[in-house]
Amino acid sequence: MGLFNETYWLPPGIQWSQMPIDARDLLYPVIFTVPMIFLRVLLEAFVAIPIGHFLGYDKEEISSQIIAHLHGGFVFNTRKKRILECFWRFVYYTSMFIYGFKTLATKPWLWDIKECWTGYPWQSVDDDTWYYYMISVTFYCSLLIPSFFDVRRHDYWQMIVHHIIAIILFQLSYIINFVKAAALVNLCHDAADVFIDGWKLIKYDKSKEAISNVIFVLFLICWIVTRLVYFPFVALRSIIVDSPSVIRPDYNFLDPFQTPFAPRIIVYLACCLLGLHVFWTVIIVKMIYKTATCGEVVDAR
Repeated sequence: MGLFNETYWLPPGIQWSQMPIDARDLLYPVIFTVPMIFLRVLLEAFVAIPIGHFLGYDKEEISSQIIAHLHGGFVFNTRKKRILECFWRFVYYTSMFIYGFKTLATKPWLWDIKECWTGYPWQSVDDDTWYYYMISVTFYCSLLIPSFFDVRRHDYWQMIVHHIIAIILFQLSYIINFVKAAALVNLCHDAADVFIDGWKLIKYDKSKEAISNVIFVLFLICWIVTRLVYFPFVALRSIIVDSPSVIRPDYNFLDPFQTPFAPRIIVYLACCLLGLHVFWTVIIVKMIYKTATCGEVVDAR
């Protein structure tokens, strides 16, 4: 019995040939990871640098900044590098949240998460959801390679663990067709990331402290709603409570020896993700404390 024996992955009696999804699709994120990294560098060079110059973030000549960035400037830990890094993530998260919400807004399972399990495992994945899913996997894969030359903050290793967990969750969820639930989890994660990177961008302009504080408050509200409420009490709860009946009638996530193993691994990794959310919540609390003592929101990392 090999690693990919259906017994370990799928509900009893289900064969790989019967699944409506093709696990080989996960090769696409691998193929497009490096092109996405190149896209990031080009976007930083030809879009972010001119915009930053126009907004007064940097007074250097635009052409010289672009040339320096393309000739390796993107690997150095400078103020400009940190701004460009935030710009890339802000553009990505904003675009993908809009695309993801537009894609999922018409799906009944966005509004009633129990619909994620109706007809499992025979649910097909429509084109828009497929693209949203694959682009998201590609993005997280593309975060790992640049992490070696991106800015290293005090939560660097926690962030690396987060990216690895996210990639594994995406892959396992796709292989066993937990795509709907995984897409919802990804959407709720993107929402808070839009605000945190938007806040960081604004904060680099010291003249806009009031605006950055307002954005931070919006981030805090979004973080609580999505990461500390929706993710554990709606999404993760549905996986634990609603999915067992469609996996097998007697399925128990607490029994480590019961097959299939893949859904249980997904739950365990999702709990690890929740643990990281708690870790970052502690950092956010420290940021709030420093705000109360310093008068402005500061990054506690």
